[in-house]
Amino acid sequence: MGLSRCAMLLFTVALFELASVGVAKNGEKRPQSGGQAVQNNYNLKVDVSLVTVDTTVRDRRGAIVDGLQARDFAIYDNGILQEITHLSRDQLPLAVALVVDCSPSIKRYLQDLRAAALAALALLKPEDQVVLFSLALCPARLTDLTSDHARVVEKIAGLEIEAGTNIYDALAVSARYLLEEAPDRRHAIILISDDYSEMSHYSAPETLQEMLTASVTLLNIKTFGDNGFLSRGNVFWGGSPLQSSKTLPNTNLSVPDLIARIASETGGEVFNLGGGGNLSRAFETAISNLKLQYTLGFVPSEPRVGESFHRLQVKLSGAKSCPGCRVQARSGYYRAAPSFPNRNATGAEGTQFKCEEFKTDYENKVMSMAAANQAELHDILFKVVTAKETSSDGLQQVGVHLKIDSTSVRFKMVGNRYLARLRVGIVYADSKGHDLGAEMGKVDLNLSESDYTEVKRWGIPFAAAIPLKVPKQVLKIVVFDPAAGKLGSKFLKTK
Repeated sequence: MGLSRCAMLLFTVALFELASVGVAKNGEKRPQSGGQAVQNNYNLKVDVSLVTVDTTVRDRRGAIVDGLQARDFAIYDNGILQEITHLSRDQLPLAVALVVDCSPSIKRYLQDLRAAALAALALLKPEDQVVLFSLALCPARLTDLTSDHARVVEKIAGLEIEAGTNIYDALAVSARYLLEEAPDRRHAIILISDDYSEMSHYSAPETLQEMLTASVTLLNIKTFGDNGFLSRGNVFWGGSPLQSSKTLPNTNLSVPDLIARIASETGGEVFNLGGGGNLSRAFETAISNLKLQYTLGFVPSEPRVGESFHRLQVKLSGAKSCPGCRVQARSGYYRAAPSFPNRNATGAEGTQFKCEEFKTDYENKVMSMAAANQAELHDILFKVVTAKETSSDGLQQVGVHLKIDSTSVRFKMVGNRYLARLRVGIVYADSKGHDLGAEMGKVDLNLSESDYTEVKRWGIPFAAAIPLKVPKQVLKIVVFDPAAGKLGSKFLKTK
């Protein structure tokens, strides 16, 4: 937790049940273990730097342990034992960011997600707040932070599949939003995703730094997903170059492994659904586990200045208090929010990243990868007719005429118009596979009802002219629907 948040927590923390940390309700001091005493007359000045740590304790079987007191815990800040001055359980209200992957891989779960959210969010207290983010190439905030849980469920029912996955930015943006909008609450992110990610502004360590600064617990419901061609290592995973950090060193871990590491470093966990896990059960367990966390509070005995990272260790103070138990808590905190240039975390619609430029880069990368792939792709179907032609300046060329099956394309209806956008690429090479060039084009459709009916019947036309540089020129044609994340491609030879 950063210092900017600490002071705002003090008034709320003063309302905790002080008897649970050994303070008598009549105002007398009651000794803690180790002979220390805790005073209940807390000085609520803004220069007091309270740090809170959400902590889960599990027994040997993995069950969450009840009934522990402050004397059962030991907290070390940069290796120095701290005095625990506050302990509560589900008293400080929650602010939960629900981050839902809307890539094609999550499609099989969307129908069940509304019912799962309805049951899981009902476990929250009325004062607990939820915000909904969708996760695609650019994160989008679909609601404000609200205690109207039914509104969040309603928005979930309207989620649409989008191409591209950008987990790191979505986690960083939602963590920063919780810190800015709910500084006096406990923070958690519930991520529902298959944990594959393609592009991002943030690296994994930068994302973790944002989450530790915001004191966020990450609970990851990992679904089984298949993005087809895009999920098989064909698009660059992991975003910006990986910079090592205090808690997440430079590694060659996959994105799912890095997400699991971030969850562990924030005191959270991963619920792996595999191919047949129960989404509702995982969602409800995630909420229940948040409510069963212990919130421990201490004032650092040796505060430091600046944005220094503080390593935290939370242990059980003695084996007798909970034999064989293990503790889950965040690995550290930053005293001030990190500053990453040009990364406004909230904005009017959830982010101010340069999303259009980002989408163009992503689409170009997908097109290049599909063109280089040796296999034909069949998610989008189309027919091709070629013919040798002579250009107006007398040069030989190949006319390429496509009819794209409109049932393979995703249309979005806005008002009474049908909208779709396709990218088309034609790469040409000689018979030995040496590249000779490429042409890229776009198809933007904005159709009336009658035009849409014609397109459904006859297909979507596209025409281009390719220079004929050698006999028997080889063409690779790629059609990409970015909205649906679907690709079609064909090889053919000119005569």
